[in-house]
Amino acid sequence: MSTMLTSTLVSKRANLGGRLNAMKKKTAFVTVIVLSLQAACLAQTFEIKRGSDIALVPPSIKYPGQAKDILRWTDRQGDHLLIFSEMLAPSKEDTLGRDAEIFAGHYLKTGGQWALQWKVTDFERDCPVDVGASFIPQSVAVTDLDNNHIPEVSFMYRTYCIGGVDPHSLKLIMYEGKQKFAIRGETVVNLPDQPVYGGSMKIDISFKSAPRTFEQFAVQQWQRNRSHPLK
Repeated sequence: MSTMLTSTLVSKRANLGGRLNAMKKKTAFVTVIVLSLQAACLAQTFEIKRGSDIALVPPSIKYPGQAKDILRWTDRQGDHLLIFSEMLAPSKEDTLGRDAEIFAGHYLKTGGQWALQWKVTDFERDCPVDVGASFIPQSVAVTDLDNNHIPEVSFMYRTYCIGGVDPHSLKLIMYEGKQKFAIRGETVVNLPDQPVYGGSMKIDISFKSAPRTFEQFAVQQWQRNRSHPLK
């Protein structure tokens, strides 16, 4: 089955630096989709627009934090919108700590109305040391692994509140419709001249009721994106 899937980045920057950044983002996204197609052909062809420009988001849709990644496409179900946002702010407690939070939401427009299909939030609260919550952009994928015309959306993110070079909490989330699947664990820390540590991984039992290709694809994504970020 021959399948074509294109990605269009939306950017308001006209300067050369902005264009180069947009090209980098586009390249990363196309790579994810190509990896998805290696697992299974898509049952339908559609164009995905991807960027961080809030013009992609209808005014009626509100979300917390700053948008880091936005995807829009249209298929047989209707118009789809994915929002990935992050927040880092002083703690709401009367302390010197900070809060970090991520939000992911999938909206579907049918009959002229946008409706939230699912959302994911995770956070670290009142952290007095290094804190963060962030998505892994290259892990975002839209697939149709079981060829049933219902897209799967998958992505990974990290959260941490640590004072040294310790593994971050790592999660992979996959949705088909409103059905959720997950892998949870931690990043792999690989420092020079030291033993590798971290890297735990627990596959949620929900994958047992899904097509085998779901778990296979999720594990591949996990292996590709589990490395600990080193500054």
